[in-house]
Amino acid sequence: VVKYFIPNEAFWVGLQVVPILLFANISLGIYYNQSIWYKLSGKTKFGAYMGIFGAVITIILNYIWIPIYGYIGSAWATLICYSSMMFLSFIISRKHYPIKYNLPKVFLYLALAFGLYFGSTYLNLESSLIKYSIHSLIIIGFVGVIYMLERPKKVVI
Repeated sequence: VVKYFIPNEAFWVGLQVVPILLFANISLGIYYNQSIWYKLSGKTKFGAYMGIFGAVITIILNYIWIPIYGYIGSAWATLICYSSMMFLSFIISRKHYPIKYNLPKVFLYLALAFGLYFGSTYLNLESSLIKYSIHSLIIIGFVGVIYMLERPKKVVI
């Protein structure tokens, strides 16, 4: 549906990198959220180290993949860079400033999102109306599951 908001059809081919870059930016957002540990603990040098690490990963992967895969290689390099920075920050934070995250719930949401995304890509429906209706129901179902798990519990007095 998004492609119809782009008037020039020549740009539609680039839409295949959108899911990759969306997940890359989710990883970057999680990294930013986690970055509070080195600020609060006064160990901001770790932020510089992780930034340099991410830059090195990006430069190396772009150098290797752009000639082979073009802009898709760059999108994957971005995802790998941000995801590795996110994991590195999480691992180092365990030692210097542990924050208790609800990891089972995080992994449940990620697994559910990936499962629904990849499951929906294998739906090969001819009718656009049926396809968009099913995809909308999948999104509504995902939001419904999150709401059911995250809604405030009622306190009985």
